[in-house]
Amino acid sequence: MIYLLKKELLEVIRDRRTLFNMIIVPLVAFPVIIGVTGYFAKRGIEKIYSMKINVFLYAETQTDSLRAYLKEQNLILLPTTQPVDSVSKETPAAIFVYPGEIDVLYDAASEKGQEALKRIRFALDKYRDFLIKTDLSDMGVPEDVLNPFKLKVTTVTAGEKILGMTIGMFLGYLLVIMMFSSAMYASIDLTAGEKERRTMEVLLSAAPSRKNIVFAKVTIVSLVAFITSVLLVISWILSTSYLGEGMFTVSSASLTSLITPGMLVSILILIIPFAVFVSSLEVTIAAFARSFKEAQSYLTPLLMIAILPAILTVLPGISEWSTWKAFVPVMNISSALKELMQNGLPAKDFALTFVANIVYTIVATLASVYLFSREEILFRE
Repeated sequence: MIYLLKKELLEVIRDRRTLFNMIIVPLVAFPVIIGVTGYFAKRGIEKIYSMKINVFLYAETQTDSLRAYLKEQNLILLPTTQPVDSVSKETPAAIFVYPGEIDVLYDAASEKGQEALKRIRFALDKYRDFLIKTDLSDMGVPEDVLNPFKLKVTTVTAGEKILGMTIGMFLGYLLVIMMFSSAMYASIDLTAGEKERRTMEVLLSAAPSRKNIVFAKVTIVSLVAFITSVLLVISWILSTSYLGEGMFTVSSASLTSLITPGMLVSILILIIPFAVFVSSLEVTIAAFARSFKEAQSYLTPLLMIAILPAILTVLPGISEWSTWKAFVPVMNISSALKELMQNGLPAKDFALTFVANIVYTIVATLASVYLFSREEILFRE
């Protein structure tokens, strides 16, 4: 068995695509993506806030106060008399003030137009309050009638829970993608790849039993998937916490209290059986293929199918954890990791998720053993 493990490990290490997906992507790609995206997102927001926008203004009434509120929002007011023709790329909005009515035209397909509308709305709200307060003052009514009470909103959510929600929201989804994709190339190389290299026949005619051969292949592919997952978890947590300022509302001060040794151990315990399940499933499907390309055509749709339940875990309305999710393949690991990071997964649901993936692993592994025992299936024409 040791010889088989060494042999399969050398086969995997030899394949550059497997190494790239296993090490380079999680360690380099995510920090770069989050860092670059966060940087430009932050710069973009700052640019929008500081940007001066030309806005046409036509008024039939006195608008000195309105003009002042509009100018406070970095809006440059230009005179116009043509409603529709006045809106353009450089001047994406126009305001027409009539007695008792204010019309606003804007270019909804323009980023400047959308930003101009936000600023105009904000300025008009302040202008409305000013007019109401002025009228009340003229009638001798105190301004306090507009604010009969003060609203104070305080969150009771600890900082680490907010950070956990931010990290966990996409961690499970990304984990599924990376695990399936990294295990895909390893499983293809150790099955269909061996067929193309004409080494599968030699291996099956050697002394080791078919069961040991399957276990060796599944073990090595599981190792690849597991290493990828561990590197992804580390990379995603650190990247989100320290490089995601422009993309996520996170506080790195809460990281230490969130990522405890117990949390990391729990994550690893959930990942291990799922990695073996994914590896067993992909080895089974890839072994049925006659070539590397054919195996890719089988496993690529599997990746697409696997992404669907992972996406569902972040959609509103069904993102909250429920016990039934522990029995749904793929969704269970994605939802469990999200709940674990955010609120802490109940021990019962943690155990159910772990056991469910063990059961799925056994089924997939038995399917692999069966397939490797049938040469008419393994070497079909």
